[in-house]
Order: sequence, then structure tokens, then C-alpha cells
Amino acid sequence: MYNDFFPGTGDQFDRWSTGGGSAQATAADGSVITVGTDVYTGARLPNEPGQTTSPTTSDGIYFEQEPYQMALNNGQTNSKTTGPTGFNAVSTGKQNMYSQNSIHDLRKEARFLSLAIGL
Repeated sequence: MYNDFFPGTGDQFDRWSTGGGSAQATAADGSVITVGTDVYTGARLPNEPGQTTSPTTSDGIYFEQEPYQMALNNGQTNSKTTGPTGFNAVSTGKQNMYSQNSIHDLRKEARFLSLAIGL
């Protein structure tokens, strides 16, 4: 579930463990296949008095953040299969911010810039 997407969820500041979800399916041999994503972000700069949104970069694409908060922006995608041919694969880094970026694009909100180097 995406933090802050639904009223009453999260702290409404879109920060820290901000979203994730997974889907599972059972194969004919009883193996369970899971694909999931999780996103973690630092805090964005606070609203100035009279502003309705947080400050963004000059192009409006990303929220402004302190460098130490920007370093926290990271995504993870995982894929796992249980059973006789089980495996687990995890990818981390900025390329895995896609789930949060998609939601922000849909809501016409700025994104969180990730500088994370992925695996």
C-alpha cells in the first residue's frame, strides 16, 4: 500500500517507508510466485507559510530535499519463487522508484530524486 495515498494512512508527508506492495500466484505444482516493490524516501523540505505544496526544483520535477534526506531515496523490487525450483532475486536503486514515480505522475505531484546506485 502506498503511504499517504489513502486518507488516514501514513503521516500525510510522503516520507520514510512510503510505499510497497506485492502480488502472489500459485503455480500448478504448488510453488508460490511473488513479485513486489518497496520504496523509501527521505523528508522533503517543509511548506513555507502560505504555500500549499513543498518546494520543488526549478523544473518542477523533483521535491527539494536536504542532501542527507535525498540520500535515503531508494527503491527495491523483489521476485521470489518457493518450491522445488525456488529462487529469490532483489534489485535496489533509483531504477526501482518506478512505483512511486508512477503514482506521483498520476497525481501530478513532484517526484523524489534518487541518487542510489542499484544492484
